[in-house]
Amino acid sequence: MNLFGLGKKPVSAELAGRNLTALMIDADDCWRDVCALRAYKTTGPIATCEVAFARAALTKWLLCDGIPEPIADRASRAADNLILESFSGEDTDETLKFYDKALSSAAPERVAMYSRMPWYHADLASRLGVELGVPGIPSVEAVFIFEQVDVRVRRLTSKMKLI
Repeated sequence: MNLFGLGKKPVSAELAGRNLTALMIDADDCWRDVCALRAYKTTGPIATCEVAFARAALTKWLLCDGIPEPIADRASRAADNLILESFSGEDTDETLKFYDKALSSAAPERVAMYSRMPWYHADLASRLGVELGVPGIPSVEAVFIFEQVDVRVRRLTSKMKLI
């Protein structure tokens, strides 16, 4: 681990926020996470969206924690913009019925909801469990999902110096 940031690659906050968020909300990865859950009461597409929203909240928190506020704000805005772009025009009858609005409107609200507790994986898993109707308090599988995301984001950001 590089304690002093020496040798880290300078990366713009906007690029890091956008690219890390895109990597962590990849639909195929989110669907694999949903498949790891024992049971859930929502449909697969809704569950995949919810996992993406929770993963985005955790990614934003990990990316912005411990860096100067102006840099963190830029990274966070870039992540938010990516989330809007990613979910715009992706509405289905299921998502419109479940969220009662377009995904482009629901996504930022859902990420904000999950952002209230991203630092503690068990709390994040409990919230996801409530949203998906997953039995167990919290779902062990969901905790594992967030631990994996945490490790991945920390590993990637350890190689960067956000500017």
